[in-house]
Formats: sequence, structure tokens, C-alpha cells
Amino acid sequence: WDLGGNGQTAIRAGFGMFYDQYENEFRFFTANNAPFFGLTDVTNAPFPLGFSAGAGALRAPQPDGIDFNIDVPTRLHWNFGVQRQLSKDTVVNVSYVGGQSYHLTRNSDANTRRPVIQPDGSKLYVGGNRKNAAVSGSRIITSDVNSSYHSIQTEFNQRISHGLRSKVSFTVAKAIDDASITISQHALGNATSTQDPDNVRADRGLSS
Repeated sequence: WDLGGNGQTAIRAGFGMFYDQYENEFRFFTANNAPFFGLTDVTNAPFPLGFSAGAGALRAPQPDGIDFNIDVPTRLHWNFGVQRQLSKDTVVNVSYVGGQSYHLTRNSDANTRRPVIQPDGSKLYVGGNRKNAAVSGSRIITSDVNSSYHSIQTEFNQRISHGLRSKVSFTVAKAIDDASITISQHALGNATSTQDPDNVRADRGLSS
């Protein structure tokens, strides 16, 4: 929108909704489930033929799964900016850029050890039996994680004048989420783990 009608001040705004897709999660988190996969422990296995000491003991199953009612990760993105021409060669931009994501995935152990409730109400996972003693730990993927991003972005841009060109940018931003991941395997569907499967808000903080 040309605010003054003289081509010197422009106001721009935009909004978009974007969806992610599940590609590798089902393969990544279900390939190691019984009966197609299992781990065996052989005590004092001789080298190099470890299984010559016996078949060993089969470990307790470690079931992995994905929430049957999992939702599609969604991101809302918006921006509002003002651009002002200061001279025929210089322009200043000031923009607010924000975003909100929901239905992001996380990885949690649905079969934790039974926690000890502390006097302040917090949980302490030390010792104790698992909720289901017939199986070991598990990885369950759910889509109940949120994130937000807000920023002010400024830019000074001078086109080539007398053989010189300059550009200065400065951004103040803040990103908050319930589950951050800093490894490239997120692209393969490997969601981050939360410390308490029953309280995703305990992991809420500044994004990694």
C-alpha cells in the first residue's frame, strides 16, 4: 500500500499457513519393534565367536510407536512492514515478523519408572519398577508441542552511489518452544525427547 501516493512510503503485510508432512517417522520408530527385531545379551562372550557360549538371554522388548491420532504439524507466519525512501538511493525498512507453530512432534518414554513425588510436588525418577514390568523403555511420538517466534527487523539499504553500496541490518527476536532439537536427524523424523512424558510444559523455554 502506497501510504502517501507518492511512491516514497510503502506498507506491506502478509500471512501464511504451512503444513509439514510425515515421511520417515513411521519407518524410523517402528523398524525395531518385535517380533522383527530384538536384542540378546551373552554373558562373558568369548572372542571372536561370541555366540559359542550359548544363545544368551533376550532383553525385554522396547516397543516404539506413534500416536494413532497424531496431527499434522502446522505453522502460522505473519509479517507487517513499513518501507520509507529517504533519498533517491537510500531506503529504510522496519518490520515485525512473527510465527506460531502447533502440533509439533516430541518423543517421550511412555513406560518410565514409577516416580517418587517430592515434597514440592516434583517427580524424581530414581529406581523403582517401570509402569509395565513386562517391557523396557519405549519411544512414543505425539504431536502436542508448540512454538512461537516474534521479531523486529530493521534494515538500511543504500544503492550504488559514487561507486559505494551499503546495507545495515539489525534484528531483535525471541523464540520459545516446548521441545527443541539441535541435530540434523530431525529431518529424518527423530523428534526431541521430553524429560516428563506427562508434563510437556516442563520443557518450555527459549529455543535451542
